[in-house]
Amino acid sequence: RLGRFPFGSFNPLPPEARLKETLIMGLRLVKGLNLEALGQRYRVDAREVVLNALAGLESAGLFRLDGNNLSLTARGRLLSNTVFSRFV
Repeated sequence: RLGRFPFGSFNPLPPEARLKETLIMGLRLVKGLNLEALGQRYRVDAREVVLNALAGLESAGLFRLDGNNLSLTARGRLLSNTVFSRFV
């Protein structure tokens, strides 16, 4: 029927899961993401989510956290799946 979704139900993702999806997509950008803005958007502590997810990767030099801006380093862009897998 026209005007209806082709599936029976719709279950929206919780805010933290939506944040993680945004992190995976947004970290593909060289400029990175503003964690403060994401925290406000999804009403979660984005910095805490990121630091918990990426614990242990600091010494690998895959990402840079400059104030509220999170971005991948050149090495991190080459090994981005390693970073992204932490958000799944």
